[in-house]
Amino acid sequence: MPAGNNFTGAVTSCEAPGVVTPSPTPFPTPTPDGVSGVGDPHLTNMHSERFDLYRTGVHVLLQIPRWARPQQTLLRLEADATRMGACSELYFQALGISGTWTNRSDKIEFFAKSDEKPNSMKWTQFGKVGLKVVNGRTREGLDYLNVFARNVGHVGYVVGGLLGEDDHKDVSTPPEACIHKVSLVERPVSLLASAVVTSFA
Repeated sequence: MPAGNNFTGAVTSCEAPGVVTPSPTPFPTPTPDGVSGVGDPHLTNMHSERFDLYRTGVHVLLQIPRWARPQQTLLRLEADATRMGACSELYFQALGISGTWTNRSDKIEFFAKSDEKPNSMKWTQFGKVGLKVVNGRTREGLDYLNVFARNVGHVGYVVGGLLGEDDHKDVSTPPEACIHKVSLVERPVSLLASAVVTSFA
């Protein structure tokens, strides 16, 4: 994790009521005009809206311009979110950067499990946007990727993706199986009254 990140204990569980699993919850270091996807993963978009990602699969984090075809795309940042267990948190296991601002014909890729493949990148300029990729590791030894971007609001285009203008409601809604619902059962008055026995001698 980058220096300066704070960890607070978050409680997440999909087990029986009363059973909780504490896990570290990293929060991104604020940067001017910055967006980020950190930890399991906590996203902060260009409007400073913070939300968690609950849907697995490949997600477009940044798309510049928003609705551009592949040939007209200046910058595209994608992340593959994988769930580690039935109701455990998601983590970014792979990131891909593409578009004409990369000055490459192929995608730049990063993988949480390095195996001699890149798993980090210092601040690098792609057109008007700076990107940084940082490898993280949970207490249990699970590797994952964090991503940071800056100057996203000053590119002169409408920015798409979850860190841009795209709606995040669907992907930030926890699955039904992972939501605890607590119901209070009302006892009938007759049962309560029968518990009190008064005797007169």
